Amino acid sequence: MQVRVPTNSCSTGPAPFPLVVAGHGMTVIKDAGLASFGERWASDAGYASLIFDYQFFGDSGGEPRNFVSLEKQLEGYKSVLKWARQHPDLFRNDNIIVMGSALSGISVSQLLLEDTSVAGGMAHCPTWDGSINLPRC
Repeated sequence: MQVRVPTNSCSTGPAPFPLVVAGHGMTVIKDAGLASFGERWASDAGYASLIFDYQFFGDSGGEPRNFVSLEKQLEGYKSVLKWARQHPDLFRNDNIIVMGSALSGISVSQLLLEDTSVAGGMAHCPTWDGSINLPRC
């Protein structure tokens, strides 16, 4: 998990910071571009960010490797949110946003329905119907 926090305390104020929790698309890992989003959220908007790899991908554990599971992706978001909420000295629990790219737009939508304490969500190039991407026989 990559953690970025605002460093210009003159414009953002001291911690705790509002937070964006972000996951990439179906098989993409955090090192494939989300870091630049986290840097901009911190420098331009004053938001901290937690960017993570889903179970079975990248720096995360789990076998089999490279196994796609929407259920596990949703569990990943919930796990990162739980960790963040255990650190109220760093992150504002009343201002947490979740962001998903591509297929993880489904996870973000589901999470917003299930966890009403999440302040909002962003779906970047979302896939709303995962079954449409399945191969046809």
